Amino acid sequence: TFSQKTDYWFHVQQGPGAHVLLRGAFNEQSLRLSVMLAAYFSPLRESSSIPVDYTLIKYIKKIKGLPGYNVSYDHQKTMYIDIDLDQLQTSLPAYPFQRK
Repeated sequence: TFSQKTDYWFHVQQGPGAHVLLRGAFNEQSLRLSVMLAAYFSPLRESSSIPVDYTLIKYIKKIKGLPGYNVSYDHQKTMYIDIDLDQLQTSLPAYPFQRK
């Protein structure tokens, strides 16, 4: 398994996209970066005020009979974010972030 029950899971709200994991406790900068990554790796990348849900891993449940990436969750919080490519590139310089 990739995560612990105390890790956080991030995903763009009500749509396809990457599942982002953040280990343990975090600060505001780590929270914003995780939310931005979930937004970037979704079809909503070019939108503004992208809603991203996050919750503890212990509140994620696989949906029986569907592939593993289909999950349900609760106890979530939602952050709305605009993607800042400069901030992403500075935080993760090895990845070539681009506009669509």
